[in-house]
Order: sequence, then C-alpha cells, then structure tokens
Amino acid sequence: MLSNADEVAASSFLGQGAGTQSGASVEVQAVPATPAAPTAPSPLAEPKFEPEPEPATATPPKKRGAAREGAGRKVGTSPSKRSTQAPPAPEYGRVQREVWKSFINSRVHSRTWDSHGVNLIPDLWRLLKSRVQADRKATGRSELTLGHYLDAALRTAPLDQDKLVKMADGLQVELEGLPKGKKSTLSLSPEAISNFGEILELLDAADYNRKGKDAICALVLQLLRDLKDEGPMPKPPAKPLM
Repeated sequence: MLSNADEVAASSFLGQGAGTQSGASVEVQAVPATPAAPTAPSPLAEPKFEPEPEPATATPPKKRGAAREGAGRKVGTSPSKRSTQAPPAPEYGRVQREVWKSFINSRVHSRTWDSHGVNLIPDLWRLLKSRVQADRKATGRSELTLGHYLDAALRTAPLDQDKLVKMADGLQVELEGLPKGKKSTLSLSPEAISNFGEILELLDAADYNRKGKDAICALVLQLLRDLKDEGPMPKPPAKPLM
C-alpha cells in the first residue's frame, strides 16, 4: 500500500514521462523519504552573550563617626600630642622675672619667710600698692603682695657701698629732700632679710647710718620704674597635668 504522499509523488513523476499511455499499469518503486535537513538559524536570531563583569573588590565598611571624628583635624596632628603639648611660656622682663621668682619662692618655701619692718615714704607706698593691684588683674593671681616686690628689690640690690650712697643721694636731690617715712611689716625671704642688714652695715660704715630709709626707697623706686618700662606682668599659662 502506498501512502497518500507516495501516491501524489508517483502521479507527479509519471505525468512528466513522454509517450506514456494513460491506461498502462506502471509499477512504481517506493522511494524512501529523505529527512528534511535542519534549517540553519538566522543570523539575526543568534543570541548575543554579554561578557560577565569582573567581581568588584569589597570595600570594608567605615565605622560610624569616623568622618565626624576626622573633620576639622589637621593632617599629621595627633589629638594626644595636642593634649600633652605644653603651652608657650610667657616672656618676662628682667625685673618681672625677679618679682615672679619671689612670688613662687614664697609659695614653695613659705616656712622660711619671716616678717620684717620696712620704712618707705607715703608716695612710694601708694605707687607700690597700685602696681600690685595692676599685676593681680593682669596675671589673675590675687596672692601677689607688697612683700614680693620688696623682696625682689632687696635680693637684686647692689651690695656696694659707693653705689648705695649714690642712689640715696640721687633720690634726695631728685625729690629735694625726702619726707617722713611710714613703717610697715612685710614677709620677706631669708636672702632679702640678709641683704637688708648688709645694706645698713655698708651705709653705717660710710657715716650714712641714718640714710637707710633713703637707700631702700631708692631701690624700690628703681624697681617700680623698671617694671613700668617692661609693661604689664604676663599671665602665666595653666600647665596640663597629663
């Protein structure tokens, strides 16, 4: 038996033969059907393959507050170094340094300081008190006293007879005579008290035994004038404990 497809193929093939009779019986050999060749895919339909992206390097997450912590900080400056860095030391004048030295000595070695009487003219007491009050405000140290300034004047006094006599006579000439003095008791260091006694001895040896007040007044006045030239007392910075 021939299938419908075979019959159609046979009749088509037979219809093309020349001189074939229509009533003749023709034996048709069945030709096996050739399988259809696979259709080649269209170039347009060919899928495009994108290259796989390389895996990105994972960035470690930043700690919270790191940006805020670094904001405002100068490059190369460690906070620990800033906290332990000592503030710059103030620049003291020569006489200012001596007054501050007396102040520190009285605080550290207060047991060695002793009371001693000092005789100055009234105007000099007034100038001295005014300077102490100004330095208290400038430095913030209310512990500054008159004794610290007398101590500095006596410690730095020239222990030379001629110089002391010249200073006493010079003040007498400048003020056209010194008025009566006013005594007060101040706390002084052992060095200042020792110098005080030596000054009186030097003047006594020069027959100036009654000129002790003049010489001490000249020394204190010179101290105040030098302090005025050096300006206000610098304020010492607060030093860190750590």
